[in-house]
Amino acid sequence: MKKLTTVLLLFSCLLYTKVNAQTKNVPVKYIDTVFPRILKKLTHYQDTTNKIYDDHKNYLISRYSFRSLIQKDYSKITVGENSFSKVGRFATLQIDEDGSKFYFTPFVFVVKKEPLDGPFKYIHAIDISGEMSKKIFDFKNKKSLKAGYSFTWIVNEGYKPKPGARNEVFHKAIVDEAFGETKEKYENAKTDFSDYLDISDEIEEKDSAKVHKGAKKRFFNTLEELELKYYKEKWTAKRISWFKLNVTPFSWDNFKYLDPQIATSLSKPIDKSVYTANIKLSYNQLHTVTTAKNLQFYWSAFAALSRKHTLSEISSPSRWYNLKKLTDSTSILAEDESVFSMTSTDFKSRVRPDFGAQFIVLFDVFNETNIGIDLATSFNGLVTSSPSSYVNSTSLGLIIPFKDKEGNNSINFELFYERKSYLNTSLKNAGFWGIKFGLPFTKP
Repeated sequence: MKKLTTVLLLFSCLLYTKVNAQTKNVPVKYIDTVFPRILKKLTHYQDTTNKIYDDHKNYLISRYSFRSLIQKDYSKITVGENSFSKVGRFATLQIDEDGSKFYFTPFVFVVKKEPLDGPFKYIHAIDISGEMSKKIFDFKNKKSLKAGYSFTWIVNEGYKPKPGARNEVFHKAIVDEAFGETKEKYENAKTDFSDYLDISDEIEEKDSAKVHKGAKKRFFNTLEELELKYYKEKWTAKRISWFKLNVTPFSWDNFKYLDPQIATSLSKPIDKSVYTANIKLSYNQLHTVTTAKNLQFYWSAFAALSRKHTLSEISSPSRWYNLKKLTDSTSILAEDESVFSMTSTDFKSRVRPDFGAQFIVLFDVFNETNIGIDLATSFNGLVTSSPSSYVNSTSLGLIIPFKDKEGNNSINFELFYERKSYLNTSLKNAGFWGIKFGLPFTKP
């Protein structure tokens, strides 16, 4: 018994020493000056949030949390044509009979990404894409390489809450809880050095405006976490609409061809590089119905103008074999390449229009596992003697999204069949199977 008493006494002394040391290490200046001003600001944020909520009867959650929710929902979009719908950094790869295509967005800038600065509306991005031969990432025989800029404008959000979901008394309790949790964080920092270190970057700022902004952000982030957790299942439908403009000033098609009129090309194909800039405008909508197995419906329509050439939209080169002579009667295969066959006088280039649409439906099948149907069609202008020459590409695909450990869609796998029909030209129609992979590599 005496030993137990001694152990408890020693433990109490150690605990007192640790707490006392932590308290002494907290700067006195913070206790005397910063905390009272922060507490006053937190009370102001609490009162202002409640007043705005009371004045706007159509609000289900606070304005800050709604701005953040829109951005998060939009950032989760991983379906649709790359140049129409995607936001954030991502990469996609498509493999089919024509070859392999990749699309990559390395740089993205979101205007007013921080909800405190205003509503989420505009996104700027740099896009890089290209087409290659049938060998994946075969840059030696690449067909095209493009780099451009895209601008996204979120024009409309329609979020419909469930009947009776809005409750002013309950929402005030959530705001009070956010106030209490944030206040407690700062109060604990007065006596606990580890808690002080968590917020030291905010309160040690010499600029009082930055100190207040740090406290404001902490309060609203806490409120957002509480609101989105409680109101997650309180929506019946969501709709997001946006325009996207793609401008691609850096674009070249690269290929080799044989010209029967030039004898040397038969032994050494001619290299050709053609400038193919383009501009594209699309309108997009994503509808989510949470009450019907999380049904999602996405659609888009686009129009574009592109500088094309005689071989644009025609991906059927021949195989050229270079035979190296060893003896009068013996030759070996030295190399082979994908080449086109045409006469130089037949080669032309001009600006041609493209237009089309895409429709995607995603729905849960079991245990929150979803699949999707992707239907897309486009009419792309051809460079021929007839201005009414087009190729109609129509595809039907099965989308299987794979989720990460947090339940968000990560990698998208799509198996599709595409049919190409050539209009007002002598080219033969063709059909083929292909696969697509999509991989966003930043979190919303």
